Amino acid sequence: MNLTEILKILSLTPALSGYEHLMADRMKSFLSPYVDQIETDKMGNLITTIKGLEADAPRIMLFAHMDQLGFVVRKIESDGFIRVERLGGVPEKALAGQPIVIQTEDDRLIPV
Repeated sequence: MNLTEILKILSLTPALSGYEHLMADRMKSFLSPYVDQIETDKMGNLITTIKGLEADAPRIMLFAHMDQLGFVVRKIESDGFIRVERLGGVPEKALAGQPIVIQTEDDRLIPV
């Protein structure tokens, strides 16, 4: 799989703030062949280590966000209307006409 395909998979992975577990799992699978160690801390952050050849070599840290903007379903009305709350800085002007995917509690994805 090439880098473009990997980036597409990661970009399309639902990972709302506080619900990044699917992204973390996919990142683990892509990173594991290239690192010596992968840990997940109590906050769900991935920490990977590539051991250097020299013990006194400088250390480098790279970091990035795994989460994305989205919505949390707050209520489903009897007529099927879904009430949502923005999660993150979703700009209202960007909402009109945007396709959405609902992620269920058991991680099923439902395009709407």
